[in-house]
Amino acid sequence: MRQMMKTITFLSVIAISCSSFAQDNCNRSAKDGWDFLWDKLPTTLCLPPETVLFDSHPLTDMNGDGLFDVALRYLKEGYSDGDTLFTAIYFMNPDSSYTLIQSLGKLDVLYYEKRTESYFDKMLDKTQNEYIYNTLAGIHAYAPNNETIFEGNKIKISMEPGVGLRYRFEYVYDPSIKNWKQTKFIIDDDTQESQIQSVEIDDPAPLITDFNITDYM
Repeated sequence: MRQMMKTITFLSVIAISCSSFAQDNCNRSAKDGWDFLWDKLPTTLCLPPETVLFDSHPLTDMNGDGLFDVALRYLKEGYSDGDTLFTAIYFMNPDSSYTLIQSLGKLDVLYYEKRTESYFDKMLDKTQNEYIYNTLAGIHAYAPNNETIFEGNKIKISMEPGVGLRYRFEYVYDPSIKNWKQTKFIIDDDTQESQIQSVEIDDPAPLITDFNITDYM
């Protein structure tokens, strides 16, 4: 009996130690001064190592299993202008843990501290890097307004690459390939007589993992 009690105590210590180790190694860093962003995210969620939280989307069931999944954006530690802004998608498991399903680096324009034309002008003067400048600012010398919405099993992307020009993309989750297939591409152009054009999506449909916002800038 005494030996059994010793064994139980020993196993309990191991369990507590493992739990503490897992918690200590859970990355919940955020952009400087933005720790409050974690308040609206599950406590069991952890970021990839050496990254910081930038913002998050409302929780939604993306794969139809009745559990609330998470989409958020993050940057690598030590981020600066011109760095990739990643979108991470986590599916919730029955035990309330989360599994990272996708980490997408092309849904957004690159990270930049400000979005003003004067800021980009100063950046160009400082770096003399036309590529980074044009990628950040776009062809009209300002960053294109873009938005990504996670709504159930759909990912909706909208962007304005130029004045009076808007693109809208829609992707739907396909559980058989564990990825999102494009179902819609709509062009809204104020300069054309027929302002709204819907482009037919041919098979095989593009996947969300193939999307690159700079292709449309």
